[in-house]
Amino acid sequence: MDPCFRETLIWDLQSKSLRPERVQLEIVEAVLFDQNTDSITAACKSFVNEGFALALDDFGTGHASVLSLMNLPVSVAKVDRAFTNGLTADSRTAAMAKALVGIAQTLGLDVLAEGVNDPEDVDALRQMGCEAFQSFLFGRPMAIADALAWLAARPPVPMSVLKDASG
Repeated sequence: MDPCFRETLIWDLQSKSLRPERVQLEIVEAVLFDQNTDSITAACKSFVNEGFALALDDFGTGHASVLSLMNLPVSVAKVDRAFTNGLTADSRTAAMAKALVGIAQTLGLDVLAEGVNDPEDVDALRQMGCEAFQSFLFGRPMAIADALAWLAARPPVPMSVLKDASG
């Protein structure tokens, strides 16, 4: 990691009057396999100390040891699409998804399922305790103006749902 990245990111946010608490950074699980875990963990802790939230992307792909997962200051585990897409049609995939969601929840992490393309899979993951999803089923990447229009066309989320989701 570029040693100036953290300071540059903080400076960029401050110059735009944005707070780190409004930003979630993602670390891919493969980084823990390819690089020095101790230095990665220290860098992650420094970001969290500044107020950033951290998410572990591609959770379940096998690159991170359980010990490194326990030591990382992440607040979100993003379960990889290999374990979320088509799980209602494959009992082994469903079993792995349930295990991964369970591990993340046991560690006190929020769980986000990636690549869920079937409403039945969404329902199954909700029954497992997963409440956040990232998928084309819900929306495709879009420019900010398009995203604002897309959000404006949707009904507002009741405050009770937001309060329940924030713990």
